Amino acid sequence: MLDAALQVKGRAARGYQLLRPQAGWIEQDPAVWEQALEPAIAEALIAATGADFRIGGARAYYNTTGDFVQVPPPAAYFEPINWHRTAFHELGHYAAFRIMPRRCAFPRTGEQHRRRMSA
Repeated sequence: MLDAALQVKGRAARGYQLLRPQAGWIEQDPAVWEQALEPAIAEALIAATGADFRIGGARAYYNTTGDFVQVPPPAAYFEPINWHRTAFHELGHYAAFRIMPRRCAFPRTGEQHRRRMSA
């Protein structure tokens, strides 16, 4: 990921399978490129945010006190896209806190947030 000044803000890479139909030949399937490209772009975008992004635990949340995002490992999700959706959802809280700090009712404790969400 590059910023407006073309400076690198985030990087990610994914491998993909090469087809070798015979000795000395290599073929590539564009569908396989897509499967590798989508998560790489998502991970580069996560890196480009500059957020303290942590993977681990059993819950996804933005910690206002420590100013970090934490999400469970990708293996905790049935489909990889759901891990990316969760990561970007939590990064939305991170961005809102940084962009609109007065509009956010942070810092809220987890219990206050749960009560507000269930009301």
